[in-house]
Amino acid sequence: MRGRGGAGLDPAGAAPGAHHKTPPVAANQSAPASPSSSAARAAACVGVQAALPGENGLTRCMRRLSGPSIQTRATCSDDPELAKALGALRTALCRFPDKTTVAFHEGLTLAQVEPGARKDMTGRVETDTWRTRTGLSGRYVAGVGPKLGLLIYQADGIPVVGTVMDTSPSHTSRRPQDLVQYFQQTVQPGE
Repeated sequence: MRGRGGAGLDPAGAAPGAHHKTPPVAANQSAPASPSSSAARAAACVGVQAALPGENGLTRCMRRLSGPSIQTRATCSDDPELAKALGALRTALCRFPDKTTVAFHEGLTLAQVEPGARKDMTGRVETDTWRTRTGLSGRYVAGVGPKLGLLIYQADGIPVVGTVMDTSPSHTSRRPQDLVQYFQQTVQPGE
């Protein structure tokens, strides 16, 4: 799995999902955050300094979503150009040895990113909640499209969206559940 980190996000500089209609919320989904609660959560990271040397581009807010061991399992770096293009405060890309790329976009919410990401997904889309042993919980959306396999996720109350991307030539042979399994075993914070 590999990718740059912007799939499903609007690189034109507009707020991701701003021009897309949000799909209805199913019974097992959390309702999208209201604009005022999204702004409040984004404010939680405002004023947080950029990552310091040795933090590999991951700010304190990003590390809450990435988990404490990602820096030992992946090579991470900041990507200010991608952050600017997406309207995020900051973006960090983490590349795992198996070529999987996970991006963290600080200042964005799943409710903002999901409509655009769903446009990249065809067929079955897997949506569910997750919870770690440490009590962190949130929601994810996973699907496969002609260009990539994509899982986007966010923890409740943390204004950072994570994306797991598979742009390998064999990505179309994968199922959304394969992305979910990778997330649960490799990326999910606290695991």
